[in-house]
Amino acid sequence: MYAKDEEDTILKLFRKCVANDPEADWIGTRDFNQEGGPYVWKNRAEIKQLAEDLARGIHHLNLAPLVEGDNQQYKFIGIKALNREEWLVTYLANMHFSIVTMGFYDSLGPQAEAYMVNETLVQTIFVSKDFFNKLIKQKADGNMEPLLNIVQFEDIDEEQKQKA
Repeated sequence: MYAKDEEDTILKLFRKCVANDPEADWIGTRDFNQEGGPYVWKNRAEIKQLAEDLARGIHHLNLAPLVEGDNQQYKFIGIKALNREEWLVTYLANMHFSIVTMGFYDSLGPQAEAYMVNETLVQTIFVSKDFFNKLIKQKADGNMEPLLNIVQFEDIDEEQKQKA
């Protein structure tokens, strides 16, 4: 399927793909709790629903408030995680409300991450559990003043609750 003029955004193209074949497998995640670690698939319609639900939650909780810059208004959400289903769902969710997705990659050091947060005034970063402690330390050290919300993809434990 090729994009036509009416599919001028990734979100519009995704919606068209869902409409054309909603049951097609789209995102596979390995289940290491099963022997052999097989992929467990979600189809396009399931991912669409997850993204729409997350988008509504982000909007309802105002996790990406408007920020003024260069005589324009922006909304930002950060993501710090390796490639995974939740990364893509968050990215798609952000598109529903024109939220800029900021990727915090492994190659960035703490100073670069703090600079990104402080320059954009991003208030919310979605993270995988393995990055939670680094991010909460940056916040505790006063390096990420605008950061108010850390949304972890996995369940949180008591130690993380205490740190937060």
